[in-house]
Amino acid sequence: MNHNTSFQQQLLQQLHQPGGSNPGGVGATGAGNNSPSYPEASLMGSKFWQKQMQLAQLSRQTGPTSHGYARAAAINSRQQHGRDGAQVDADKDQGPSQLTLVDLAVQTVQQDLVEQQQATAASTPQRGYTNQQKKDQLEEERQMTLMQQEKHQYWADLDMSGQGLMCLSPPLFRSYEFLLKLYINHNKLTTLPPAIRSLRQLRVLDVSSNMLTKLPPEIGMLHNLRYLFAFDNYLSTLPHQVGQLYQLEVIGLEGNPINQPIKEKLAQGGTKELVAELRESAPMPAAPKPREWIVLEEAGGRGGAATAAAATEGESGSTVATATAGANAAAAGASASSDTFTVMSYNTLCDKYTTVQMHGYTPLWALGWKHRSETLLKEVIGYDSDILCFQEVDGASFEDFWSPKLHQLGYAGLYHPKTRARTMSKEKDAKRVDGCAIFYKTKSFCLIEKLSLDFSSLALKNNDFKKTADTYNRVLNKDNIALIALLEHVTTGQKIIVTNTHLHWDPAFNDVKLIQVALLLDEVEKFAERVAKDSNRVSARNQDGNNVKYESGKKLPLVICGDFNSTTDSGVYSLFSQGTVTNHKDMSGRAYGKFTDEGMNHGFTLKSAYSNIGELAFTNYTPNFVDVIDYVWYSSNALSVRGLLGGIDPDYTSNMVGFPSVHYPSDHISLLAEFSFKKQKGGDGQPKKALDFGNSGSHSGSRKT
Repeated sequence: MNHNTSFQQQLLQQLHQPGGSNPGGVGATGAGNNSPSYPEASLMGSKFWQKQMQLAQLSRQTGPTSHGYARAAAINSRQQHGRDGAQVDADKDQGPSQLTLVDLAVQTVQQDLVEQQQATAASTPQRGYTNQQKKDQLEEERQMTLMQQEKHQYWADLDMSGQGLMCLSPPLFRSYEFLLKLYINHNKLTTLPPAIRSLRQLRVLDVSSNMLTKLPPEIGMLHNLRYLFAFDNYLSTLPHQVGQLYQLEVIGLEGNPINQPIKEKLAQGGTKELVAELRESAPMPAAPKPREWIVLEEAGGRGGAATAAAATEGESGSTVATATAGANAAAAGASASSDTFTVMSYNTLCDKYTTVQMHGYTPLWALGWKHRSETLLKEVIGYDSDILCFQEVDGASFEDFWSPKLHQLGYAGLYHPKTRARTMSKEKDAKRVDGCAIFYKTKSFCLIEKLSLDFSSLALKNNDFKKTADTYNRVLNKDNIALIALLEHVTTGQKIIVTNTHLHWDPAFNDVKLIQVALLLDEVEKFAERVAKDSNRVSARNQDGNNVKYESGKKLPLVICGDFNSTTDSGVYSLFSQGTVTNHKDMSGRAYGKFTDEGMNHGFTLKSAYSNIGELAFTNYTPNFVDVIDYVWYSSNALSVRGLLGGIDPDYTSNMVGFPSVHYPSDHISLLAEFSFKKQKGGDGQPKKALDFGNSGSHSGSRKT
């Protein structure tokens, strides 16, 4: 029998059970005085409103029962497994199963999907949609979530329906953040507390047949919500924050005195279009407070760059002072000394990744490249950094936007796309591939040499890297890259190696990220040793002998920026900060020859610039992930940190599902650090007599591409 037909017959049978034929029979609880709304003639032909009526009718018929969802689950479980838990013979008639509102809503969504696929099947051949694929996505997600939680919860649904509840205590929400389904329908609730925002894992919320006159704005923070049932209340409108519920499949509003524009939008386009309308018409959110400029005086360093009202002890013996700054925070905190420079690292979010599926909580106009590029450029200009390290820059935006815009501001740039760009036959497609870019101010730095790295090629050529199944299946098929620039500081003659990289994203491949960093550091070490040996090598602009010699490559100033997709407890962080990694959990069960047998190490003295303040609260802010994965690493034996750009206003993020937003154009935030050179043997690295080099951006010296 056709699955859909069987389902519909079950629904009709259940609705005609005693008590089920009265659409207004909502019981003595909740909106007992409500009458079902009889739609205007203009709505009667809408398939979306017909589904609203069908769902509302089932809600009224099944809802008044105390703990109705829990009872239905128990009945269905007994039919499947029997009272003693044994499997029941499928051929024997066990009676009708108990259909719930969630069951019907899920089936409705699946039917819509089938219709969409059938409508496009003629022009786009594709696999058929089988019953095997029609699994309850909510249950699959529940199992996945339970397995991933550190504190395992063996239940994730809470049914408090039909209890006559008049209010809910906020601790309920703060104590049960793991909930996936919450049923509080058929009660006497007049409000939902703002604390409901804590239930960010929630997939189903049923508040039908209560006395709600409004939904709280905080409901917009429930970004995982798929089904929101609010039948038979007193709602006349919806908060615009419902527009942030980009994964919402069904919203139930029948039986409410809802205003006509909302009702018509729901009837004409369904839940998805209603959510989109609320998102696009939302008022502009209040601007965040400016990020603070944090002034540091490292122990043994050269001293702070600005005076602050208060100072506190930070990590590693640093003195930390905070000064509020505006868009030009870096410039405000910078020292007048000419031996300092600033470095920005920024994953700018490649335009092709800004999809509604990924970032549906952001208005389309704010997600578009026009708005984002303008906001990005404004931010870059405001912070006025000497060196810029960008990740997720595609070839087209590098050539058509960043290079010309920044050239006007006195920058020169380098670019290297991910490996797959060189496998594409069409130039247009190749330019859509993202990569890494480095820009530097030509008045402050000269380029001596550049080096482009492809991690898969490095792994293939490395003799210490055993060619195992893990190598071929996990490492060689990744196209991540790095870009290295050897720069010369115009004023001091100091050389500095600037490296920019973007590691693989998937947390299931933490071993690959660690391998990529090991390969990167190995190449940087070899590059640095070669530079140190060729100590007389200077840029064409340096003709006055303003040169600094280095005893070894490890003495060279080094900055490594990037999106490392690795948290502070990762093997990547350990390798950078500790100089060695052996037997890390990220490498458990993997085989990469000497890399796993003997561990990985490097000879640099590296430190995260932001470790001086204990790292930021986050560098990547998305609905399901908020953590630090971007870093600015520096050689602490050659450089001192003078200042850092602080984090994002927490009052602003408390109302944001994720970035990008109207004010923040990427899902990452920019990092900005001010450095000063430490004294080197064989040359003090201090400013010499400045020469007028003009505005020439030409460079000489060997280049390796």
